[in-house]
Amino acid sequence: MTRDKIQVHLESVYGHPLNGDKNSSMLYYLKQPIQVKGNVLETSLSLSQFTCPVSFYVVNENNNNLNILINSVLVNVVIPEGNYNINQLIDIIKNLLGNDWTININLQNYKLSFTHSTYDFTILNTSTCWRLLGFNINTNYSSSGLTLNLPNVVNLLGTTQVKIWCPTVNMKNVDGKTGLSASILGSITVNDINGGMILYTNITGFNSKINENFFTQFQIDLKDEYDQYLNLHGCDYALVLEIEYYYEKEIKDDSFTSLIQKGGL
Repeated sequence: MTRDKIQVHLESVYGHPLNGDKNSSMLYYLKQPIQVKGNVLETSLSLSQFTCPVSFYVVNENNNNLNILINSVLVNVVIPEGNYNINQLIDIIKNLLGNDWTININLQNYKLSFTHSTYDFTILNTSTCWRLLGFNINTNYSSSGLTLNLPNVVNLLGTTQVKIWCPTVNMKNVDGKTGLSASILGSITVNDINGGMILYTNITGFNSKINENFFTQFQIDLKDEYDQYLNLHGCDYALVLEIEYYYEKEIKDDSFTSLIQKGGL
């Protein structure tokens, strides 16, 4: 049995964007298709290398809505996308809510409290900033005595994992969100701060068994740990795919008997 490898080097600057300048869904067309020929016994695909700027924000379009019902009036706050420390985040929310509001951080437990000067209020379950500010999804929270103490710690970590999908190739890896088979090449830990770089090399040699032996295009999707598309804000990434295949090598028989059988003599 013989093993061969083919590397495919993909850079987003040369891809065809499927979600605008987010640059997190790209289609790459191969001018020269890759075809694995011969008696192929097994084919696998792996992510060999990946480099990507940490250009996605802690506060983004998926987690920046705060909806509050107060005195029968719905107040919708949209936190501007960007990276904040806790004091900056408190200041911008207070500015958006107005002078009747006070927001404090308990430095012992890192939890927020909201206070209104006149009315009790409810933070609605339609808010998307629940993980960011420290409350639970699909839950309404009502104040008591004009103050609401949120139950969980503030989470300004942002994206901690980049899940790299390749939906044009069938793989049997499992996505934790759905519990179903998914075409995920790998989940890469974000090991640098905002403005830094993710540098990944596959040192374990992990690969995924696939059935395809003919490739004309690859789609690459970059998502966070919640399966939401990242927004790279126009920045580019690069990765290397590795196709590995095993096949039976034809054994040439030049023996005298074989030549007679083949009519060679």
